Amino acid sequence: MNNIRMALKNLTRRGQHNIIKILCLGIGFALASVLTAKLWYEHEYDTCYPDHDRIYRISEKISRGSDPEAIYGNTSGGIATTLKKYIPEIETATRINPLSFDEEIKIDSERRVKGNIYVVDSCFFKMFPTKILDGNTDKVLEKPYYCLVSRTLAERMGGDVIGRKLECTSIPGLTMTVGAVYEDYPWNSSFHDYDVMLSMTTQRSFSYDGQDNMWGNDSYYSFIKVNKGCNPELSDFDNKVNGIINKFIPDLEKNEIKFSLNFTPISKYHQEDSYFKQTFLMMMILAVVILAASVLNYLLIVIGNTVTRGREMAVRKCYGAMPRNIFGITIAETLVHIVLAMVLAAALIYACKGSIQTLLSAPVSSLFTSKGTLFLLILLIVVFIVSTLLPGRIYNAVPVATAFRNFTENRKRWKMALLAVQFVFVSFLICLLLVVNRQYSKLVDFDLGYSYDRLAIVNVNQIKGEKRNAMVTELNNMPEIEDWTAITSPIFSSRSGNNIIDPETGEELFNATDLYMAGANYLDMLGIKLNQGRGFNANSDSLKEMMVSPDFAQKLKNEKGWEDVTGHKIQITEHSQTSKDLFTIVGIYDKFHPNTALDENYRPTMMFYSDPYGGYINYFLLKFHNLTADNMQAVQQRLQQLYPDETIIVDSYARQLDTWYDSVKHFRSAVMTAGICALLIALMGLIGYVNDEMQRRSKEIAIRKVNGATAISVLRMVLGNVLLTAVPSAIAGAILAGIVAGKWLEDFSVRTNMSPWLFVAGILAVVAVIAATVAANAYRTANSNPVKYLKNE
Repeated sequence: MNNIRMALKNLTRRGQHNIIKILCLGIGFALASVLTAKLWYEHEYDTCYPDHDRIYRISEKISRGSDPEAIYGNTSGGIATTLKKYIPEIETATRINPLSFDEEIKIDSERRVKGNIYVVDSCFFKMFPTKILDGNTDKVLEKPYYCLVSRTLAERMGGDVIGRKLECTSIPGLTMTVGAVYEDYPWNSSFHDYDVMLSMTTQRSFSYDGQDNMWGNDSYYSFIKVNKGCNPELSDFDNKVNGIINKFIPDLEKNEIKFSLNFTPISKYHQEDSYFKQTFLMMMILAVVILAASVLNYLLIVIGNTVTRGREMAVRKCYGAMPRNIFGITIAETLVHIVLAMVLAAALIYACKGSIQTLLSAPVSSLFTSKGTLFLLILLIVVFIVSTLLPGRIYNAVPVATAFRNFTENRKRWKMALLAVQFVFVSFLICLLLVVNRQYSKLVDFDLGYSYDRLAIVNVNQIKGEKRNAMVTELNNMPEIEDWTAITSPIFSSRSGNNIIDPETGEELFNATDLYMAGANYLDMLGIKLNQGRGFNANSDSLKEMMVSPDFAQKLKNEKGWEDVTGHKIQITEHSQTSKDLFTIVGIYDKFHPNTALDENYRPTMMFYSDPYGGYINYFLLKFHNLTADNMQAVQQRLQQLYPDETIIVDSYARQLDTWYDSVKHFRSAVMTAGICALLIALMGLIGYVNDEMQRRSKEIAIRKVNGATAISVLRMVLGNVLLTAVPSAIAGAILAGIVAGKWLEDFSVRTNMSPWLFVAGILAVVAVIAATVAANAYRTANSNPVKYLKNE
C-alpha cells in the first residue's frame, strides 16, 4: 500500500511524464478494447442457441450450362422439410420467409410503428428457443393470421399487446392478431431484427405459397438440426441429399443444370462471407497495432526516464532496497497507471458510445459480453506483466555508483527501436487509410452505366391501385418535377432472377436478373439508350412486352440461333402463369451495371412494362429540375397532404445507393480513428524522447554553440538522428500497408488502383509530421543561451 500511495503522489512529479503515460494507455485501451470486444462479438455470432453446433443453414449451389457456379443463401420452401422427412439423421427442420423490411405497421387501425416481418413455420422456436414472455408459441404458429412480436416492439406498442390487431400497410387485407411476446434475440444473432413473426399457415391467403416447393421461389432461409455425431459436410450425408434432389427434381441434367446443397454450421455462416473474413482480419490488425503502440510508448517513456530516475533507484539501493523492492515500486506505479488509464478509457467509450454504435453496428453494451470481458481482462493482465517486468529489470540494473556520479547511460538503442516500431505502425495506418479512402471513393463514384444525379425515390407500397390517382395528378403539376415514372425497385437493389424457358421445348435456357416493372419513360429518365427495337408504350402491359440487355439477346441467339431476337416470344418463370403465357421482346437497351459496385455483374437483365397502378409497383422515381433538400421537402409535404394517414418520404437516389457502401465507409472510419490515435500516441512518445534527449545533451549542445554552431545546425543534428530511424520505418510501414490492403481489395469486384505515389504521399506525410514535431520541441534548447547549461560547470 505504501508503494501505491507513493505512486499516486508521484503522478504529477516533473520529469516522469506520468500524465502522458496515462493518456497514451487510456486512448490505446479505449480503441483496442472496443475493437477486441467487436472481434469477440463477431466470433460468438449465432452461438446463443442450445446445440448450435448441430444447426446448419442450407445454401444452394447452381450453375447452368457454361455459366459460373453461384451460391445462394436462400432455398425453395420445401427443401428443409423434405430432407427431414427422408433423412433420419435430421432431428428438426425449419424455414423462414422474409415478408417485409422496415414495414409500417398499423396498430388497431390507429397509430403506427415500423418493424421487420418474417413468416416462420411451427418448428422455429424448437430450433431457436428464446424466453417467451407471454402467450403460447406452438398454438400461435399453428393458427392463420396470428403472429408473435418481440419484447422491444411490444414496448413500442405500449405494452399489453396480446389480442391486438396489426395491419401490414404494404399488403392490403393482411391483419394479424398478436398471440405471444418473445424476448429479443441477442445483437449477434441472425434473428435480432425479427420484430414480427407470422405463422406460415397465413402465407397462402395473401401471396404465392411455395413452402412445399423443391424448385423455384427460392426466398426461404432453411435450417436443419442433426443428431449428435452427424456431420452433413461428409460424403455419406451428401449422397443421401443428392438422391433426394434427383428424385424430386428429375429434369436438372436434361436442362444442363448442376444443382446441389451446401450445409454450413450456423455459427460459421456469418463468418464464411469473404468480405467479413477480410474485415475481421483487418480489425484484428488494428486492435493489435493500437494496443502495441500504446504499450510500446509507455515503455519508451519509462526507458527515457532512466537517466532522471536512475539516481533515485541507486539511492534506494544504498538504503538497503532489494530487487524485490524495486519491482514492488514498478508494479505499484504500473498498476496505478493502468487503473487510471482504464478509467479514462471507460470515460472515452461512454462519451463516444453513439459514434461507436454507428461505426460497429452494435451498441457498446452488447459488445462487452461476459466472455468478451474475460478475454479483455486476460489481455490486460498480459499488458500489465509486460509493462512491469521491463521497467523493473531496467531499474534493477542501475549501478549503485550512480548515486555519487553523473549517470550517462542513455539506452539509445532501446528508445530508437521502440520509436521505430511506432513509426512503422503510424505509417502502416496512414497508408492503409489512403487506400481504403480511395477504394470508398472508387465505389461511390463508379459509373453504373446510367445517370441518377437528379433522381429521388418515393415508396408508394402502402398506397395501392387507384388510390395513386391523386399522387399521379399532383406529380404531373409540380414545377419542381421534370419527369417521373413507376418502378418495382431501384436498380441497385435488384437481387432476384428468373429463368428463361424455351416455349417450344419447355427447356430452361438460362437465368437473368429481373428488374421487374417500369414505366414507359424509365430508360429516358436514367439516360439509358435503346440500341435496337422500340421502348414501352401505354399498350405494352396488355401486349405482354419486355425489353432485354445485349448479353440477354446474345444468349438467346446462341441458344436458339435467332438472328434478331426482337419480336420473338419467350416464357419466364414467375411472370408466365402457364406454358402459353408468353412475353414478346420489343427492344434491346444499352448494357448497364445492375446492383451496386460491390456486386459482380455476370447475369443478363430484363424488364417489363407496368402503369403506375400495377401491383408490382412499389416506388415512384422522380426527376427534379434541381435536386435540393428544399425541393425534396416541398414535394414531400404536398404528397403528405394528399395522404395524411400514410408516411410519405422523398429520398435522394444517390443517398440510398451510398448506404450500400456503409460497411466500407465504417471500416474507413475505423482505420482513420486508429490512425489518428496511433499518431497521437507516437507523437507523445516522440515529444518525450526529444525532451529527454535535449535535456541529456544540453551541455553538449551548449559547447557546440560556444564553438560556433548555430540553432539550425543543432536542429539538423537532432532531426538527422530521428529521421535516420523515421524514414526506413515509414517505408516499412507503407510496404506492410500495401500487402494488407492488396489482400483486403481481393474481395471487391471493383478495385481501386494502388498507385505507388499513394504510398509515397503517406510516407512523406508521416515523415513531415515527425520532422515538424522534433523541430518544434528541440527549437527552445537549440536557440537558448549556452551559459544557462554551463554555469554550474
